[in-house]
Amino acid sequence: MGTVTLSELLLASDGRITRAQWWYGALMLNGGMVFAAWLERVCFSATPVLHVLLPILFILLAWPAYCVHSKRFQDRDKPRGYAAAIVVLQMAGVILLVSGHKPFDQLGLLLLAGLALWTVVELGVLKGTDGANRFGHVPA
Repeated sequence: MGTVTLSELLLASDGRITRAQWWYGALMLNGGMVFAAWLERVCFSATPVLHVLLPILFILLAWPAYCVHSKRFQDRDKPRGYAAAIVVLQMAGVILLVSGHKPFDQLGLLLLAGLALWTVVELGVLKGTDGANRFGHVPA
């Protein structure tokens, strides 16, 4: 994963990271959400634990998600406010998704899918800034 430690990747919002480092962090964080959804389906299918478990897990993962996204946005020479917007909109999508009301859960799913597509292209596919930028040197 280069010169960034796991704690720096997940807990610090300053600096820059490569696409590979972002993918590592994003897959780790999304893996936690997928595991929680699987756990609800397999172990708690008789009770709606998902409606409680996923929002709590998402709140716990919000800061690490913000840190991973913000460093990648900074590598693209964009402010970390974009990362905050993604996390807030993802929270809104999760809340809508677990609402249990047909139009709202579909809207939540659409919101999450749109955010995922844009985030993958913006942070996981597009190249970062060549050379140093206002957020630091090229990540190793």
